[in-house]
Amino acid sequence: MNKKQLATIHYAPDVTAIVDLCTYSKYKVARGDMVINTSDSEYGYRSCGMYFFNGKTLVKPCTEYDDYGTVPSEFDIITEFPPGYWDLPVKNSQDDNNNGAPLRSELHYERGRDGSLIVVPRTERKMYWHHPENCGISPLVIDEQKFICVDVTKVDDDIVIVFNFNGTNYALISDGSMDDTKKYVKTRKWWVYSASNVTTGSHTDLAIHIKNELDVDMRNILRVDY
Repeated sequence: MNKKQLATIHYAPDVTAIVDLCTYSKYKVARGDMVINTSDSEYGYRSCGMYFFNGKTLVKPCTEYDDYGTVPSEFDIITEFPPGYWDLPVKNSQDDNNNGAPLRSELHYERGRDGSLIVVPRTERKMYWHHPENCGISPLVIDEQKFICVDVTKVDDDIVIVFNFNGTNYALISDGSMDDTKKYVKTRKWWVYSASNVTTGSHTDLAIHIKNELDVDMRNILRVDY
């Protein structure tokens, strides 16, 4: 799994700068990072002007779940990136609700006198996810070759899939019936968001209950959202 807890967001002033960022290793743009073209005419409206770097080139957000875009399917949550990797809220690392997660790196670039890109001290961020809690929705398929399905159980009125990857348990809160959840647990693509990087929302108390009931880390509790 990726050692970083959150993707870095690179704010580029124009298309040429984006090309440089993705071409030269000195700028350290990593696979899974977001690159935003602030000169895009629609920048500032949801995820407009935003792309993902896949290690070689830029890819557009996926529109299968949401017309406004979210995380592309080629980036595997759990097996490659941790839950909440593309969530946007930035919190203090000491905030108990954030489980001590590090602050996200957001780099704003301008051209220096020598023509190279330099980081400038800006803090503005206009890009946001369509999801009401500003979460980067991630696709997940519980492939039996990678995951072990531990249990499909009921917590309060919600169905919870507990699965294991490399010795770590994860809980997925399903919005389906018990029968449907059992039927589709290994065959469907689940669109999920994490509970750890959200400060508000109706699922927060349930996530805490699941943590206590099923002994799953808060950072590893995922919520289906259709």
